[in-house]
Order: sequence, then C-alpha cells, then structure tokens
Amino acid sequence: MDHFMFVLFFLYLIGIVATSPIPDEDPEWKNDLDNNQNLEWHQFPSTTAEKRSFILKYPDDKEILQSSEQHSARLIGTAHLASRDSPSCLTFTYQITGDKSNKLSIFIDKQHIWRSRLVQEHTQTQIQLNISSSTTTGLTRTATRIAFDGQLTDNVEIKLENILINHQPCPSSIKSSPSRTIRSVTSKAVPGYDCTFEQDMCGWTQGQNTTLDWFREQPASNPIADVIGPLTDHTYGNSTGYYVTCRKGIPDIRFSDIDISALVSPRLPDNTAGPMCADWWYMMHGTDDTELNLFLVANENFTSLKPFWRRSGNQGRHWHHGRVQIDPGNQITRVIYNVFRIWNIRSEVSLDDLTLIDGPCIKSDFYTIDCTFEEEHICGYLSDPTGQFPWNRGQGSTPSALTGASQDHTLGTAQGHFMYIGYPQKAGYKARLISVVEEPEKGRCLEFWYHMYGQNIGQLNVYINTNTSNNDVRTLLWSRGANIGDVWRKAL
Repeated sequence: MDHFMFVLFFLYLIGIVATSPIPDEDPEWKNDLDNNQNLEWHQFPSTTAEKRSFILKYPDDKEILQSSEQHSARLIGTAHLASRDSPSCLTFTYQITGDKSNKLSIFIDKQHIWRSRLVQEHTQTQIQLNISSSTTTGLTRTATRIAFDGQLTDNVEIKLENILINHQPCPSSIKSSPSRTIRSVTSKAVPGYDCTFEQDMCGWTQGQNTTLDWFREQPASNPIADVIGPLTDHTYGNSTGYYVTCRKGIPDIRFSDIDISALVSPRLPDNTAGPMCADWWYMMHGTDDTELNLFLVANENFTSLKPFWRRSGNQGRHWHHGRVQIDPGNQITRVIYNVFRIWNIRSEVSLDDLTLIDGPCIKSDFYTIDCTFEEEHICGYLSDPTGQFPWNRGQGSTPSALTGASQDHTLGTAQGHFMYIGYPQKAGYKARLISVVEEPEKGRCLEFWYHMYGQNIGQLNVYINTNTSNNDVRTLLWSRGANIGDVWRKAL
C-alpha cells in the first residue's frame, strides 16, 4: 500500500514539472558598440523589475545635431528561443517623435522581423511579437541574438519601454490602458518571408518562368548607379544596405524582346483564422514599358494567375510603399512579385523590406485621415448628408459610360476601392467628403491621388477646417476643374 502511494505521488510531481511555465528571461540588453553611429541607447526605470526600458536620442553635440545625415544605434541581447512550433512572446511599448524617417526595427539572428509604422506623434504603441529561432527544431532552445535598431535623422528621440520576453506564445489580444492609445501587432511566423536582403534572399526564390533573375545589390556596387537603380536601400537608407533588383546586363547577349522576372515567397501557413498583411517597398525607375504585378497563389495553383496589385511605368527614383491584405478562406499559399518588361537596358525594378504581418492591414476601428478606402469603414470619412448628392465607395469601373475610373490607384486593379461621385441632378449641386478630426502638433503634408474624367466634370476643391476660439474657419487648399483623362494624378 505504501509503495502504491509513493508511485502516485511521484507521477504527480512529474506532471507539475512538465506543465510549469518557463521563467521569463533577461537578455542582458546592451549597446552594440561595433555598429552604433554617434548614438547610444540609455536605460531608464521600467514599471516592474523584470522589464527593461531604454531611450535613444542625440547627444548634446552641436555638430551632430546640425547634421542632416541619418544615424543609428543597435540594442542587442541574447535569449534562448525554440522553433516556430514553440514561439516565445516579445512585448514592448514604443514612441517615436519626428517624421517617418525616424524608425525602429527588430532583427532575430540578422533576420528583419518587424519595423515601426508611422503613427501620430506622442502616441504610445504596444507591440507583441511571436519570436523563434530559425536554426533549431522542436522544443530545443538555442541562444539567439535579438536586436532593436533605431534610426534618427534629427534631434528627436525613440522611447522603448517595458521590454519583456515570455517563453509562451503571445495571447490573441492586448488589454488597453485607459490612459494611452495602444495598438497590437503579432508577427506571422513564416520562416524566410520577412526579408531585408541584408544577408541573403531569405526564403524567396526565382519563379519557373523567369527569364531575368532577381539578385541582391548595394547601391555602392551598382556599376551604373549614375544612370539607373536606387541611390540608397530602404532598410538603412544608405549606399551599403542591400535590396533585391532585376535589370538587364550591359552588354546583354541574350537579345530577348520581353523579359519576365518572378520572385516567389515561401509557403504561407494553411487555414489561418484571420487576415494577414503583405507589406513591401518598391522602386520603378526608367521603366516606361514595364509592369510590376503582385499575384496571390491559391492552393499552389500557379496557372491562370491574375494580378491583385499592379504598377506600371516610371514611378521615380525613390522608394514607394505597397501592401495588400490576404483574407482567410481564399487558401492563399504564395505571394509572387512579377515584373513584365519590353526590352530596355535603362529599366530597373527593385524591392526591399518584404514583411508579412499577422492581422489586417488596417484595423477595423482605425480612423484616420490617411486612407486607401479598402476597408468598409473608410477610415471614418463621412459623405456630408447636407450635400445635394453623395460620395460612394466604388470598385472596378464606375457605372457611368465615358467617365470615371476603370480601376483604383491603391491596387491598380479592378479589386481595389476608391471614393467617387457621379453626375448630379442639376448643375451647381455639391457633394462633400469629410474626414475625421485630427490635432497634429506640427504641420503635415496632405497627399492624395485624384481622377477627373468626362465632359462637364465640374470642380474638385479641398478645404481645411480649423477651430479657433470655437469659430470654424474654412480655408481653400487646392482646386482643379478640368478633364484630365482616364488617369490618376498625384496632388500634394
């Protein structure tokens, strides 16, 4: 009887050990002195003893402060991580002052897994990321280097607060504090998808029908940088960072009239419960007869693909941002960036900072002046009910003949959405589209794309409403009143 009781008690203790949580780990954060440029991270007190907080800002050096160059500093630590089958949860809160040129990025073993997004100044944003090691399998934990990379261009600062690594998967949501604005983002663990191209091509491969390969390049090593190609990469904004590009060699001994360059992603996870957001930066320079398309492959069926997103022609010698939402239920297994070009040695398309985020591209309750109108909530914009006719959310071609857009600007395909107005009942009728209210502490640049096509097109005016001493003041910022054809034009 005593022997039987001993066996039961021994098994119970084993059960406790097997299910007890792995304690949180202190990565012993420190500055990476080999890579820091005139900047250092400085620690300050956190809300609890097990968390760490740091601030990045310029020293009181007038020469550095007056410089317009970008400087960076890296905060590094080591944590014992398992494979993506048993991820750990990295949580922190960050705040960045200044414009979008000031950035915060995270690297796991030199692989770029996350980058800060432009948010309203003085907004604190809480992030939770499932992180794992790409060099181990199963539950085995390997010492893995984690790095926070901060980049500043002016006398501003980045606050990184309450960093904590918990060796359990991240919860599905974060509870918001009533005193601050908090948004949560969880990284989708797709090994080899997120890529800055600083080390290699990650998990991206050449497509089967490719006639002109994608390859990694630095601006400093581009032999024709004075003619074509990026002057800086996007990740670091300098001439030594890498991006991926495709262009004809000089001389070109193949003499093909048309080239196709396809870059294929690693396989995406099956049966995801929620949407994912594919995010990237691209440059199309000297490319009048070139198209960049994004294809979404369902169930590994690479035949009869239709572009989900498209750009064509010369987009200028600077980086542009693109993103598309991958909704559940469509069985999307791959993302393909496809370049189609007619023969031209002065034509180049480049990509950088490819990222896949677990969650929608725009949160369902995210109201802001910045809007692509891909979400049904249209970011809180309102068609003024006091107008004589409404603004409508459209997709594909507008219903009227010989007028209106044939596709949107965001995706460049019939799947994209835009806001439009049709013919009014009488001349002089007005329709107003009103944004949400924002209170920026500094001036902001308003940029948008507009389409005015058809006879008797009328006038498009943009006003700003300011409230001073409870008196509304409306100021005309911009106005156009001409048929410009079936094209989207940029205004700023």
